[in-house]
Amino acid sequence: MNKVNILFSETALELMPIALQSNGMILDEAKKRHVKVGNTLLDSNKHHIPMHILPNFEKRGRPDILHFSLLTALESIANKEGKLGKILSHTQGDVLLEIRNETRLPRIYNRFVGIIEQALSGGKNEFISVKPNTPIEVALENCFEGSKKPSIYFFNELGKQTKLMELGKMLKEDMKNDSHVLFVFGCFPHGNFSDETRNLLLKKGAREIRLSKEMLPVWTLVSSAINTYGLEAGL
Repeated sequence: MNKVNILFSETALELMPIALQSNGMILDEAKKRHVKVGNTLLDSNKHHIPMHILPNFEKRGRPDILHFSLLTALESIANKEGKLGKILSHTQGDVLLEIRNETRLPRIYNRFVGIIEQALSGGKNEFISVKPNTPIEVALENCFEGSKKPSIYFFNELGKQTKLMELGKMLKEDMKNDSHVLFVFGCFPHGNFSDETRNLLLKKGAREIRLSKEMLPVWTLVSSAINTYGLEAGL
């Protein structure tokens, strides 16, 4: 039985943009941490006011969303039982991160920030690999290693309302057919998927689904989808 791969798409994760590196508050913060300002993460919780000069600022600067979502996936029963495949994050700046399944991610956010800053700045990390300048098409190819007909589940507010029971039935059918399965989650705070990402996924035959009438945080979608898969896999 094939494993389920996970792709966090349009992740709001990036090093400090050049446009903000001369900001006094941001410079002071970097000096206190003894880190080069260009190697620090953009974080709207701290940089909300300066960020307003950035294009599309409302969709950027939320590394905490990736932190919560990765913790949910890595600590899931499915991952502990070896049923999760690749765990990837593709950022809005076309950086692809692959997080190894055995990664013990820090629960403390500030420690997570330090690890990600180091990885994005070119530092060596045995659990996180970073590939800059990677378009979304290439990120998707990385998920399947040549599989021609993967089953893609695209979790989007514009998708078809789907009950967990229905999701389970679809996953069960995929397991019978030995299909490669990919869950795609948006990893940003506000706004919608870009037309480029959405059109590409739909072109590849992705099932665009919504699990609730209410807006749900990404980590809730991750937990619900992975646990539903685990039930169908007999975990």
